[in-house]
Amino acid sequence: MTEYPILYQLNGGNTKTVPSHVLDVASALCTMLNAPVTSTASTFVFPGPQAYTYNELINLVTFFTMKPAANYPTPPKALAKLVATAMNRGIWWPTVSPDEIERKYIDDAGLEALFAPQEDAKPGGWGQPVGKAAMTGIDGEPVKSWADLDIEPSLIEQHAIKYLRRYRDS
Repeated sequence: MTEYPILYQLNGGNTKTVPSHVLDVASALCTMLNAPVTSTASTFVFPGPQAYTYNELINLVTFFTMKPAANYPTPPKALAKLVATAMNRGIWWPTVSPDEIERKYIDDAGLEALFAPQEDAKPGGWGQPVGKAAMTGIDGEPVKSWADLDIEPSLIEQHAIKYLRRYRDS
């Protein structure tokens, strides 16, 4: 995001994502592996506690790096995919792919279930699925998440400075 901000400004920066911190996911995996009863046939989903647009994440990055946000014009999707295809065919090392461009226009799955209107009916994290937006796993059972492992995920803002301070000018 600090090196190639134009990739996150596709779709006007309005694509929604639900990032979770790597240490929270590692803690959840550790809990799952050390549990007396393993959940081998269960599907787990680990979204962050808050949804962000790419514009909000870019603003967070610019705040912590103390650098102004880049104001590149947003190229149309077809042009961005064409440039990505040309770069992949013309340069021998991997660059951005047309599929990656397509994914910048798609919101994360499960946002409807995570931020359902009945917010008071759910515990922290995903908790229990709500209404028609409930997600089911491969075997048909409801997906499990943070609440099933007694873990409260951290906000991205709590950890951002650790990773972004190296991009500050001295």
